[in-house]
Amino acid sequence: MIYLAAGLIVVWLAGLLFFAGQALNDIRVVLNNLAPDARYSDFVSGLKIKLVSKINPTRLTDLGRQHQRRAIQHERIMFAWAVGGLILLVCFFSYIQA
Repeated sequence: MIYLAAGLIVVWLAGLLFFAGQALNDIRVVLNNLAPDARYSDFVSGLKIKLVSKINPTRLTDLGRQHQRRAIQHERIMFAWAVGGLILLVCFFSYIQA
């Protein structure tokens, strides 16, 4: 049973890393398509990067808005995977202990 739990954790973490990498790539692509009057420093300060859904679409080019829509979908999938997987893992471990 411990191997099943370890396997579930590995699959969940691998999926989470995949979706996080996809989200970071989406942020990069969206920020590469800023409107001419937008400044990069408005979106990134130090190590803090805004979520893609918080970026104002009027400050992006048309291509940037298209990328932003796709990035918002990826962002939601990543958060759903993180929360849903965490809930399933907690339920699984509580079942094992009972």
